[in-house]
Amino acid sequence: MEFEPFSVTELLTGGILLISLEVFMFSFFIIWFGFASIVIAGVTLFYPFESGTVQLGYISIIALTLFFILAKPLKERLMKPAEKLHDEKREVGVLKNNRIMYSGTFWNYHTEDRVLEGDEVEIIKKDGNTLIVKSLENRE
Repeated sequence: MEFEPFSVTELLTGGILLISLEVFMFSFFIIWFGFASIVIAGVTLFYPFESGTVQLGYISIIALTLFFILAKPLKERLMKPAEKLHDEKREVGVLKNNRIMYSGTFWNYHTEDRVLEGDEVEIIKKDGNTLIVKSLENRE
């Protein structure tokens, strides 16, 4: 089935809409079709396609290529697991009522150190509903 080629404006608008839709879908797949549409819009400025089918074919090829090359590395970089808290900046909580107050929530905790009410602790990692912590107080 052949149909009229898309204009540059239609391709740019479609690409921007697809990229915007990704914000709500969280699939990390639709975004590549948006980028590919923008690339084909740029190509269309210099090379007029004879049909919309050819444009859609190129968009699909570019999108799938981008997906298979870039999706996994970018997804890993953007969505770091919460267990790697210690790799980021130093996270600190306070012992209150025999629980750790951290990020506005009370957590169960486990530590090898001696901690007292009101002590600040460093969050080493998160293990389910339990924080593994280390005391920041110097006690002998």
